[in-house]
Amino acid sequence: MSAYSLIVAICPYGYANEVMNSARKAGATGGTILNSRSIGDEVKSKFMGISLREEKEILITLVTNEIRNDILQAIAQYSDDHPDREILTLAIPADNVVGIAKPIDSTLK
Repeated sequence: MSAYSLIVAICPYGYANEVMNSARKAGATGGTILNSRSIGDEVKSKFMGISLREEKEILITLVTNEIRNDILQAIAQYSDDHPDREILTLAIPADNVVGIAKPIDSTLK
């Protein structure tokens, strides 16, 4: 089992820093913001009710599984507090993580 998860939060352009601040309060130490926009069929411009045609920011952060759920809940709470800012968030198990300050032995096996 992986010791880490990659949390991906797709949010409206300009709000990723605020989402990161919420994640930090739950234990995240940092992240990376990617600018994005979608391409595709105009008819299929929504996914799970979230508009995909506008510019978005994608916040990615690598966290230990010990704090993963706390961070997901913090981002969900931010989204609930700001219903005009649709955020799609998911966590992906991250195996074989290298290059972090304190590698966990199990990730190198």
